[in-house]
Amino acid sequence: MKNKNDVRFSKADQAIRQSFIDLLKVKKFDRISVKMIIDKAAINRSTFYAHFLDKYDLMDQLQEELLDNLINNLPDVNWQSNKPLIEQFQDRATGIVQNINQNRELFVLMLSNNVGNSFEKTMQDKSRTVFEGIISDEYLTVPREYVVVLLTSAVSSTLITWAKNGFKESPEEFANIISHIIPNLAIQLVQNPHNTNG
Repeated sequence: MKNKNDVRFSKADQAIRQSFIDLLKVKKFDRISVKMIIDKAAINRSTFYAHFLDKYDLMDQLQEELLDNLINNLPDVNWQSNKPLIEQFQDRATGIVQNINQNRELFVLMLSNNVGNSFEKTMQDKSRTVFEGIISDEYLTVPREYVVVLLTSAVSSTLITWAKNGFKESPEEFANIISHIIPNLAIQLVQNPHNTNG
């Protein structure tokens, strides 16, 4: 079995990903074949299958890794912290806007018609998982499932709209917008006596 830390393995992996991305810029996903990817990457078929099960697996991995990059290093929400909860949510909102800006080309591509709606669903699923991990039942003012759905929908839809509008606002301007919307919504759904009053 090949060592995934091997330089040749890493170079082939990067070539496959970049070739796939380049194809997605000009073709719809359902029109792209593994043969097209391996021809563009200048590799053989067995090399492709040493990295990915098929083109669907490749797409899934690209989307998952992009979303991981968007939420990496975001500040944690600490319900027992002396820092107001609204400020903690604002810090997370600012962080994810900055991360999207750093990955904006791939983010926009994944939202394009060539990809379809798979990324929006994957993003919502990831957002749901994130919110389920940071919401504490102890402080909810409404049932947990509704809190998670509302926050997931609000965050995903707002970020996607910003991207689909061509990043009309600068990252700083949009961070300011989302820092007003999302934290205030979150505060309406939770009651933390340590943090809500500042």
